[in-house]
Amino acid sequence: MASRFFIITKDLTMIFEIEENVPIDATTKGNLWNLLEAHYLGYHIVAFEKYSLISDKMNKLFSEEPNMLRVIKLIKEKKHNINSLKDFCCIYVKVVNNTQDYQEYEKDGQRIIKVPIKYFDVELSKCFIISEDISDGNFYLSMLYYAQQKNYYSIPQDISFQCEVDNGGGSSTFKVFKQRILEKKVTLCIVDSDRKFYLEDIRHDTTSGRVQNLVEEFRSCTKIATHYILKVREKENLVRPSQYLAYPSFSCYKGLQHLQQFENTQDEIYLGYVKLSRDSLFKQDELACTSLSITSDLRGIGKDGLQEFAEAKFYTSRFKKDRSIHVESVGDEIDLFSKIPDYLQKDYEEIVKNVFSHTCSYKRVKF
Repeated sequence: MASRFFIITKDLTMIFEIEENVPIDATTKGNLWNLLEAHYLGYHIVAFEKYSLISDKMNKLFSEEPNMLRVIKLIKEKKHNINSLKDFCCIYVKVVNNTQDYQEYEKDGQRIIKVPIKYFDVELSKCFIISEDISDGNFYLSMLYYAQQKNYYSIPQDISFQCEVDNGGGSSTFKVFKQRILEKKVTLCIVDSDRKFYLEDIRHDTTSGRVQNLVEEFRSCTKIATHYILKVREKENLVRPSQYLAYPSFSCYKGLQHLQQFENTQDEIYLGYVKLSRDSLFKQDELACTSLSITSDLRGIGKDGLQEFAEAKFYTSRFKKDRSIHVESVGDEIDLFSKIPDYLQKDYEEIVKNVFSHTCSYKRVKF
């Protein structure tokens, strides 16, 4: 089945829209400086709710700061582009005055985070993508790069992506996520669900369960931090068996060939819940093993299998250059986005949308 499309406009990022009722005076100058500096550095995009009114006040406040005046002018000049992209982002920040409380809510399919101006008393860094391992974060980011290069989801070619990929350390991922929240970092945390089947609830003793518990604990805490838990069991399930088979270095061909026969059948959903990262695919009493007739002699790709596959068959040259990955590709590349099956549609769309909305940016302003 062909992948669904959502439209993304040019020069996208985490957007910080300053409301017209935010005081623009000496009491907020340092906080406003931090926001404008993030725009200047190409880390995020600043927007104004009322461009003429707010830019006039900003010009007076920063009258002796020529670089800031140039940034303000640039924001105003790009207001139509910024307003258009804000409508298409899945999430953005609304900067409000200090009489309003922190709030997260959904409106017209977007997630909006209301944050008082006083929160921005520290410099805004690039977004942090936290996952259970650095290779996980690289894979999620590489999906965005590939989608852009192949024109999936209508991502334009002239944008850049700014982020730091954080190593959550497996079961300690929630601790790293918590630390970034306390440091006031813009953060996106993506973790495996560890579900053995799609109807199963998230278990509290898993990495995803601990992240979910942390999110609940910090629900009322002011933060710019979001999370996404995969629908499938683990990141390895995002690649179909037939795609893994195109990588000649795997020694688990028998297991992958066995699984491949269930693609495009009524049982293919179970492919999302086989633990491919195990050396042995089989485990007693797992529904996916029973439904797919998995036996004890069938092998998985191992814990490093996805990384090896992605470096050799999926990562784009631009992605490797940006992330300083020095591994040669092997043979023809694999297009993971071609004919995405139903059981993977949601994960592909949510990964690309969320990573996109947190990491894309204008390039650094040059004067």
